[in-house]
Amino acid sequence: MSVKRAERLFHIISILRTGRGYTGAELARTVGVSQRTIYRDILDLSYLVPVYYDEGYRLLPNSFIANLAFTREELIALKLGVQLQALAQGSHLRGATQSALAKIEEQIARRSHPNEKSNGDVITVHVKAHPLSEKTAKTLKVLEAAIETHRPVELRYYSLSRDEKRRRTVNPYGLTFRGHSWYVVGHCHLRRTTRVFRLDRILEARLKPGTFERPAGFSLESFFADSWEVFASGEKKKVVLRFKGRAEAVAKPLLAQRGKFTPGPDDSCFFEGELPFSDELGRWLLTLGAEVEVIGPLGLRKKIATVLRKAASLYDGPVTDPGDQTK
Repeated sequence: MSVKRAERLFHIISILRTGRGYTGAELARTVGVSQRTIYRDILDLSYLVPVYYDEGYRLLPNSFIANLAFTREELIALKLGVQLQALAQGSHLRGATQSALAKIEEQIARRSHPNEKSNGDVITVHVKAHPLSEKTAKTLKVLEAAIETHRPVELRYYSLSRDEKRRRTVNPYGLTFRGHSWYVVGHCHLRRTTRVFRLDRILEARLKPGTFERPAGFSLESFFADSWEVFASGEKKKVVLRFKGRAEAVAKPLLAQRGKFTPGPDDSCFFEGELPFSDELGRWLLTLGAEVEVIGPLGLRKKIATVLRKAASLYDGPVTDPGDQTK
């Protein structure tokens, strides 16, 4: 039996162990083969495990592998974490993610009472992700290979801030999904420092000869520890903000551990603290509109004011009918 076929049979077993019935068509879609192949696989499996059909193919309960040594609550926590890994669509982790979720679902079901609703069904994790294009999926595969083999890569990258396309050689240290997109973190030979590159702006990626050593002690968690969201500027500045209205409720959960809040006039409040200084901070403040005022630093206040003035100027004149542009 080939390794690939053996892996597929184990995958089918993992799916059937969840306890629900799966039709041949559902198994074929999940595993990624034809129904004819599934029927052959089910026949072969029937000689190894007690598989039967009752509104779908099933395994006899408690008939295969003993329970894992996890509590039910631990399994639910694992399920939520693995759901986040489902964002790895298009990578080699996709099959492993589906298999792991199937195993966890089966274990949760075993630890639930017959009439009990599983917390794993009512507590979910949802992260909105842009669908991976074929190009981005291909890039993800190249970068995964480079990270595993410590190979440098050549990227043709579009920089949005500079509005330019440029080739860069990068030693990739790790991949991360943050916000709504995938990013690769690595040493940029051009800038001679560690940089972050967004995958959907990588126009081309190819492996280069040679190998590199990943810095001792490097971790994505520590790298992003001082970032606002994605980009780690390595710089913190004292920021003073005044929040009004609903912005206070939005800001407090995000900033409570980064500084202190004090009451202000007219039901407003002031925040003062050290924040990672990058364009991301400014973009977040702009989402709060007129319900936040930047008191300091002066440079950030001027930058926000410039953007708001430009935005307001778009609405000063008469409304332009889009149809006028085609006449």
